[in-house]
Amino acid sequence: MKFQVQAGEFTRSLKPSVDIATKNTKKEFDYAFLLSIQATNEGIIASSYGGTACAISVINDECFGNIKYVCEEAGSVVVNANNFLGYIEAFPSTSIIDISVSNGSVEITSDVSLKKSKKKAKYSMPRENKEIRIPNISNNFDKSININRSVFVDGMKKVNFAIGFEDNQPYYKCQLLEITENKVRFVSGTGGRFAIKDVRGDKIVDCKEDTISFLFPKENIGNIIKIAADSSDEKILIKESEAQMKEIIPAQIIIEFKNTKIIILELDSATKYADMDKFLSYDYPYQISCNMEDWEGKLKGVKNTFNHSFKDLDEIHNTDIVLNTEEDHISIQTRTVMKVLDYIDVDIKKADQVKGKEHYPWFRCNSTYLSEMVEKMEKCGKVIINFEDQESVDSDKKSSRQPVTAIFSEKTNSNKEITENTYMIFATSSI
Repeated sequence: MKFQVQAGEFTRSLKPSVDIATKNTKKEFDYAFLLSIQATNEGIIASSYGGTACAISVINDECFGNIKYVCEEAGSVVVNANNFLGYIEAFPSTSIIDISVSNGSVEITSDVSLKKSKKKAKYSMPRENKEIRIPNISNNFDKSININRSVFVDGMKKVNFAIGFEDNQPYYKCQLLEITENKVRFVSGTGGRFAIKDVRGDKIVDCKEDTISFLFPKENIGNIIKIAADSSDEKILIKESEAQMKEIIPAQIIIEFKNTKIIILELDSATKYADMDKFLSYDYPYQISCNMEDWEGKLKGVKNTFNHSFKDLDEIHNTDIVLNTEEDHISIQTRTVMKVLDYIDVDIKKADQVKGKEHYPWFRCNSTYLSEMVEKMEKCGKVIINFEDQESVDSDKKSSRQPVTAIFSEKTNSNKEITENTYMIFATSSI
């Protein structure tokens, strides 16, 4: 095998396959950290398989106009992905490099112009005595969409912080992408807390069905976001196929770019995600509106009470939010050795009849959820918070507590012709 290519463009084209080979791979998987390079007259095929996902990239002048690919001898080789990419990155991006295989070794060479002479730089590494065997790829798909790439990336990034982490709740160790009537919804959560982003627009997604959804496993979301963010494609194709036992084809989601396919494997078809509209459409007895800017400083104070002495107790750090319906404010109160008591003005949008002047509706929740409203969701604009009076619900043994919902200000992006809405849903706490 021997071919010539420009170093900078070759580096860029290899990144998806290297990421899949080296990041979030299955432990002790045979092909982890390996990269297959196949040189043909038409171009280079780079592929990798990290255990739960594969990448296949077609690299040629059609996809990368400045790659300056010349094939002198077709062939293939498997190398250590990090070492190979590290060598390519060692050359100036405009350098033309020669890559060849002989006697079990991979050599990368390039001309170097010095003050008084010209030399040939040479980097070598052993080839791997393995062949990467990628699972069979389906030709028949149950569902597919074309989605605006930047909308996809921004949505996946926005809610990714909230994804589940408990091994005994695998149905939350994934991220939901749901499409309904020109609306794209991104959701992730732990069961105790969910983050949601809705994007509406006529041109953001092409979908033949009224409702369609995909569940992306947690292990691959970081790679998916990075590879999609690095792409320059306007739209990307996402399609899913169920397992086809006779053809030995596993269940898979394929994310397809102009020159790269990412194949997501080890899907659980039995996983069903919780219906977020059930909570967002619930008729809450209390609804208040306030400014997100007012929360930031208060929550820094709350966070300050979560010190080493409290952590040593191994307890959940909770905060009480208490509504004063007479003075139109809420109080923020911690239940810790170091205490916080602070206030925020609110507009009361809805309030059930108050039992008496001494009764103040309240809820208690994990302090982290409140901090995430500011740090992860929205730092400015209005937020509408819907909640039940926790004392009233707890006293009625026939009732079960509804989670709190936070609805943030709608945003309109005229350039992209989209409207964005973000939400947070979180459980209350008894402790």
